[in-house]
Amino acid sequence: MATGSRFAVAVHTLTVLGYLEKNGIEKASSNLIATSVNTNPVVIRNLLLVLKRAGLIKSKEGKGGGVSLARAPSKIALKEIYAAIEDSSVLGLNPRDICKLCPVSRSMKKILPALFAEIDHSV
Repeated sequence: MATGSRFAVAVHTLTVLGYLEKNGIEKASSNLIATSVNTNPVVIRNLLLVLKRAGLIKSKEGKGGGVSLARAPSKIALKEIYAAIEDSSVLGLNPRDICKLCPVSRSMKKILPALFAEIDHSV
């Protein structure tokens, strides 16, 4: 799954669980969630593992199993979801080598990390 879409899919997944819970359905299968998200259940299962590690969902395996929210939807912040699923910064440094002849190039990898950290914090 593309990095940019992981957050959207995670929010969609948790919203499905909240919707189902509100309508009296305690647990959902990855197949059900995948149908709503319009993706493969394997993609959802991998995402659910990450969300579970972050304490956002709980799961029960086997017959009668499935996943549910670990707490009320109003107690789950978007910031928590983002932190759980995004393993990198919103922005990334230029991966190319510095041009040692250029004073701008020599400065970018010193200046940008602090700026990017501030942007990540804001996001």
